[in-house]
Amino acid sequence: MRVTNNMIMNTTKSNINRNKIEVDRMNTQMSTQKKIDVPSDDPVIAVRSLRLRSTLNQIDQYLNTNVKDAESWIEMTQSSLTTLNSVLDKIHTQCNDGSNTYLTQSNRNTILTQLKQLRDQIYQEGNNDYAGRTIFTGYKTNTTLTFQTDSKASYTITEPSSYENIEEKDYYTHTFESFSDVPANEPAADVDKVTIQRIRLSYNAIKNPTDITFTYKMQNGTTATEVLDTTGAGASANGFTFKQMTNSNLNAADYAVGDDEVILNTDTGELLLGKNAADFIRSNKASVSVTYDKTGFNEGELRPEHYFNCTDKTDTANPVKYINYNDKGERMYQDINYYIGNNQSITVNTLAADTFNASIGRDVDELSDAVQFAMNAYDTVEKIKAMQSSERYSSDADQEMLSKWYDAAQRQLDYANQNMQDLYNAKLTTVDNYTKDVNLALTTVGAKGQRLDLVKNRLESNMTTVEKLKSDNEDRDLSDIVIDYTASYTAYQAALQAASKVQEQTLLDYL
Repeated sequence: MRVTNNMIMNTTKSNINRNKIEVDRMNTQMSTQKKIDVPSDDPVIAVRSLRLRSTLNQIDQYLNTNVKDAESWIEMTQSSLTTLNSVLDKIHTQCNDGSNTYLTQSNRNTILTQLKQLRDQIYQEGNNDYAGRTIFTGYKTNTTLTFQTDSKASYTITEPSSYENIEEKDYYTHTFESFSDVPANEPAADVDKVTIQRIRLSYNAIKNPTDITFTYKMQNGTTATEVLDTTGAGASANGFTFKQMTNSNLNAADYAVGDDEVILNTDTGELLLGKNAADFIRSNKASVSVTYDKTGFNEGELRPEHYFNCTDKTDTANPVKYINYNDKGERMYQDINYYIGNNQSITVNTLAADTFNASIGRDVDELSDAVQFAMNAYDTVEKIKAMQSSERYSSDADQEMLSKWYDAAQRQLDYANQNMQDLYNAKLTTVDNYTKDVNLALTTVGAKGQRLDLVKNRLESNMTTVEKLKSDNEDRDLSDIVIDYTASYTAYQAALQAASKVQEQTLLDYL
């Protein structure tokens, strides 16, 4: 085969160019310390690099975004529940103080002041938010737990309850306030105490009850529902009759509740149960449901949509329906989940209904009412004593009338003191139960925090591992690159020298 000079020159140029490309590649590696510059340099490394980078992005999303957000949400929840626990502890202390037999008017006033302050704080903790989202309101993170101002909102509320909520409550008839002059008439009757079994609803000042149902299990195990006729037209299947009354009507009737009667006090939001009705509900372990209207809410009152099935009718043209219980009466939980790993999520929110019990505020209101009743009764007795000692009322007629009123006032004070002592004693257990619920929620939140810590540690370890794999796949050690660059550059220089020898040949060299 004949080899021409042109063939030699072309081969030489090709070899020089190949060496130059290798020098350029090593120079690029020296600058970037990467094995490849473009995917075509090594498709296997490129594909593996894409997979590792995608895995790193996922881990980074979980670790530095999702887990951090979940941690912040849980920390806010834990802080609010801890504060609520502290408030309940202070309420427990006030109950313990109020149950003492001997209290001065100053002691009572201190208790009343403390309870009012604690009442305002209870549900404010439920309004706490994280990044503009209220943390205890389920999916409705754009609304607060309570009304922030006095509101004229109107709702139809269906409130569930059960036999477990039946309790005894003492009511007092023929009570009276202090007066500035000797009354013209004698006391109508002595102050008296009536003990009635009741189910207390979450709101007072209600109206238009439409459905009051008892759902219970019969002997054969089937479930039955009994609906009271809220028009009062007739008795139910078990002979119970319904009445709708107000405080004034009940006082006028001396709180007389028939054995087979169920009376809804629309002023106080209480379902008063006659003996037979209460026994029926208890013996059948019945659940109770009451549907009613409420218009007007005070600042700090709970918004019904976070607790009950209800319809907001404030805008009559566009009513809004809220569902918190399904057809079986089971609570529908509104879980907010954060994905913290592949096919792994965690529920970060806690529902207000599980911790900020709607009855806490009502219990504190009753405690406040009881101490206020005792304070007013004490002031009345002291006022009558002062009038008896006054020369202005020294006549026999005035003294005789004041004596009768004093006896009635002293009886009222004795009842008020006894009522305060009994109620505060009873609420010690109630507050303990609220505290148990909050402690359970705190335990659950703490467990979630511990789980997040474990996940966080695992993700950090995974990130370190994947970053090492990515570095091993893509990166080159600088010393190795320098060695390879030196070898490539030496080969390039040798190629140039060899080519120069080829180029030195002329026609004279063949003569």
